[in-house]
Amino acid sequence: MPERQIATLDGLVDALDRVLDSGASVVGDLIVLALAEAVRELLERQAVRRIETGDLTPEQVERLGRTLLAVRQQLTAVREQLEIETNRKDTT
Repeated sequence: MPERQIATLDGLVDALDRVLDSGASVVGDLIVLALAEAVRELLERQAVRRIETGDLTPEQVERLGRTLLAVRQQLTAVREQLEIETNRKDTT
């Protein structure tokens, strides 16, 4: 299960890279960004739950943490490129 979760996050990073590299419409970019944010939040909550229950090895926790950080950085880059400011405080 954790490998599938990490693969999903890696796919999300790739999709965000494509948004950054493409000249797609702003509306399309916003839709991708909204979906990516929702998926990120869901996967982060799931990751925390699995870490708390001890389902993951230390290596899996480390890899998951690095991947989640990469996703957050990519989302930030997309928001900056689209000149979107976030008004909510992200506490996850």
